[in-house]
Amino acid sequence: MKAKYIYLILLVSLLAYSCSNDDSEPSNVFVINNSQFGISANKSNARQTTDGINKAIEQAKDEGYSIIKLAKGEYLIRSEGATGYDNGNGIFIPNNITFDLTEATLYIEPGSKDVHKLIRIDEVENVTIIGGHLIGNKDKYDAENNTKPSECAIEINCSRNIIVDGVKMENFRGSAMWVGYGFIAPNEKRLNKNIKIVNCEIFHNSMQGISIIHASNVEIAYNKIYDIGGMAPGCGIDLEPETDWLDPLHPWKSWVEYVNIHHNEFKDTKGEGLCFVNYYTTDIEATDNKFDNSAIIVSSNAKRIRLMRNTLKGWESYMVASTSEDVYMPLEGPNKNDIEFKERALNCSTQTGYIKETDNYAKCY
Repeated sequence: MKAKYIYLILLVSLLAYSCSNDDSEPSNVFVINNSQFGISANKSNARQTTDGINKAIEQAKDEGYSIIKLAKGEYLIRSEGATGYDNGNGIFIPNNITFDLTEATLYIEPGSKDVHKLIRIDEVENVTIIGGHLIGNKDKYDAENNTKPSECAIEINCSRNIIVDGVKMENFRGSAMWVGYGFIAPNEKRLNKNIKIVNCEIFHNSMQGISIIHASNVEIAYNKIYDIGGMAPGCGIDLEPETDWLDPLHPWKSWVEYVNIHHNEFKDTKGEGLCFVNYYTTDIEATDNKFDNSAIIVSSNAKRIRLMRNTLKGWESYMVASTSEDVYMPLEGPNKNDIEFKERALNCSTQTGYIKETDNYAKCY
């Protein structure tokens, strides 16, 4: 009798252990069934695969799921000529969705149109992208000496409460990430708000790692950004709002404000690692970042910029603030920037008193 009880105890323990080590997904996760939606996971059938993924996301949304996972595999995505919201090119993410790509690799199908966008976050809110490896065609276009196509791994337009976490983005001919304003002139309603880009690896892209054009309250942290360049400006992160000076009857502007860039690593960017330009770039903080042959530049009247506790190594690593206002970039004290060649630190910004502890470290002519 005693042996029977011991056997039952062991059986219950084994069952409990098996349940605790179950690899199945939680019931609140919609794992896309590739065969059900006609999706190829072997880097083929781009049109059918793209349509299938979008249909699966739509069905999961309709059924009340908030977490959608793409199964393990390699997916070829049709994104050619993605110049409108409803043309079916690229993967569209709706409101209130977490899209889990941790086991997936996504490729952009090569094409001849001007614009290619892989994942599109357009006029939505409460979206999270987790993991995944997104790959473009920079090497192919460069080898063909083709100057036309521009590729983007993830584009965010007119959206709020967006998180991009742990995504690898490489080989895009353009900006790996673009935070913009869509296809209508920017205004307050079209401003991206509360954007987080964290724990990503962004490398071997042509124009930029991350381009921020129209946004407020952005955090960019714990990313590795390297080997950027081939197309101007070639920056790791570029904060560059746009202004239409060519249309005096219908002038418009975008702006970038309240951005916190911290604990990132920059290496071998053909342009600067960080670039802050334009009158409408304001209230930016860059702290505790590491630069290896990569630089920081603040220009074109950007305002209220704090550069603190950054480490810059290599002769190509410099800090320059020119034609800007209220830039704090200390070389001494608790918030000092540790720059290997101090002669490459130049603060020529106009000081109005907005930032109290600012010194100019070189005479500006």
